Amino acid sequence: MENWHWREVGDFAKLTKGISYKSEDYGDEQNGAVFITLKCFSKGGGFNESGIKYYKGIMSPEFLLREDDLLIANTDLTRDGDVVGSPLLVPNIDNRKDIVMSMDISRLDFFAGDADKNYIYYVLSLPYARKFMQENSSGSTVLHLKTKNVPKLKVWLPKSKDVQLTIANILITIDRAIAQTEALIAKHQRIKTGLMQDLLTRGIDEYGELRNSIAHPDQFIKSDFGLFPKAWEITTLGKIITDTKGLIQTGPFGTQVHAYDYVEEGIPTMMPQYVDETGWIELEDLPRLTPAKALELRRHALKENDVIFARRGELSKCSAISKREEGWICGSDFMLVRVSSSIMSGEWFAHYYRDDIGQRQVMAQAVGSIMKGINTQLMMSLVVALPSIEEQTRILAIIDSQEKIIKETIDQHKKLLKIKHGLMQDLLSGEVSVTPLMGK
Repeated sequence: MENWHWREVGDFAKLTKGISYKSEDYGDEQNGAVFITLKCFSKGGGFNESGIKYYKGIMSPEFLLREDDLLIANTDLTRDGDVVGSPLLVPNIDNRKDIVMSMDISRLDFFAGDADKNYIYYVLSLPYARKFMQENSSGSTVLHLKTKNVPKLKVWLPKSKDVQLTIANILITIDRAIAQTEALIAKHQRIKTGLMQDLLTRGIDEYGELRNSIAHPDQFIKSDFGLFPKAWEITTLGKIITDTKGLIQTGPFGTQVHAYDYVEEGIPTMMPQYVDETGWIELEDLPRLTPAKALELRRHALKENDVIFARRGELSKCSAISKREEGWICGSDFMLVRVSSSIMSGEWFAHYYRDDIGQRQVMAQAVGSIMKGINTQLMMSLVVALPSIEEQTRILAIIDSQEKIIKETIDQHKKLLKIKHGLMQDLLSGEVSVTPLMGK
């Protein structure tokens, strides 16, 4: 590719390290400059707004930042070195305040006119650049980048700065679409959180409307966990299990399953790490047992409408079992609850358990000093404000509708990330030319 060439970072930029500071130099939003810290870096590159601090110490002009300045992380606290050397472009934060960078960060100051800053940002996110940064870092607990070696990093770039600009603008456009999708996901999650609070405490009446405790206080009763509709039964999970001749049990002992029992093709075994915060189960990565071992553990085989709960660690993790998961094996780190589907929907109860109503009870009674956990006694004593099965169905219909919107938006986000990955491979390697887009 005669129109592309390798250039060392030192050919077009130099590094300026950020300001040294002490803990007493921290200010606040009303008293201090915006302080870009290591925590502002996302893994692999990008800006994390939650990492912003404020600085009230002495500032030298050389440490002041401007919008679109290109920064890299000098240190890293992650185990896999996901942050060290990662790039960040300073966003438009607050034009009323100065912006400064900490000593854990270096700024790339461009002095040659043949390298575009935005283009270089994307190059620094590529695997070969990330590998260079990691290989030029040292330290056991904290990784420290050997910044003197960064100018030696060779980058592959078009000789034409216009081509660099075009490539960068394409990637910026896809990044904006990704950011907008992330904002939509956050918005819909907030809507769902508020909706859940209403649905699980007020419910949906026979006319499909949320009950109103202010307009109709006579329809509600007071409990230790707030107001609930009079039509609901205030009971315990233990009573529901007893009345429905249900079941509560922990998964098999760890000694019952051995490494040689796992196979590539077999019966999936449920483990908490493969369940996300919404209860969705990732089938692809689930470990699988031989059919013979699954038969031996048939007492722990799952049925539709069961609910499984993480026994330790992330205690909000639980999942309602659908037709898809029927026959899978409950893993040792889960507790299984089974009740009649004519009385309680497993899906409804999973939402109830994950919500504030359930989690307040769990966290108040969880056992263990180092890692909190649940046990049978705790689960049996869990207070449940139980609507009729018909109302549970109405509640679930609304929740499912909102979750469908969230899932569709998340799927769109994944597609955009995949598109960006492909574009970066094609455009930053020169395999796909952008010249036709430039009218040249």
